[in-house]
Amino acid sequence: MWASLSRNLTLTVAALVTSFLSLLLFGITLLLQTAFDNQLARWSGGVEMVVYVENDATPEQIALIRGTLESQQPTLIKSVTYCDIPCSLVEAERVLAGSPETLDRLNDTTIPTQFSVVPATPDDTDLLFRIRQSFEKLPKVRSVEYPSAQIDVIAKLKNIVGVRALVGS
Repeated sequence: MWASLSRNLTLTVAALVTSFLSLLLFGITLLLQTAFDNQLARWSGGVEMVVYVENDATPEQIALIRGTLESQQPTLIKSVTYCDIPCSLVEAERVLAGSPETLDRLNDTTIPTQFSVVPATPDDTDLLFRIRQSFEKLPKVRSVEYPSAQIDVIAKLKNIVGVRALVGS
């Protein structure tokens, strides 16, 4: 074997380089697929819808929203958590740490309170959209947010990059 390898050094090096590059591309493809799967799991499995409530909502209106949200359990909603004004201010400081101008505008009278909602089936974007539409109609609900656009973009990127990387390897 050594005699054959030493006689055909160029062919041996070419075979080793080809094998190395093939395995490298295949490994990168697997890593990309795993990265996209992890990203989708993070967004899909841990999706929280946030129901923002006007700051001037009365306790009765907040109770109505909470009751409506909790009445959907366990068929549509897994859990509901309410975040009052002090909690919302702490959350805003965490989320908007890079934007001090925006933080300066938020205070006890301008920040909305919020309900964090974990849907029972977060992978079903159509269901999330229907839930969102039904809760937006409640009194004193400012908006309902969830990362549907990010989930769709990541899923499309996974399909495009994954197929091309697999074909390339």
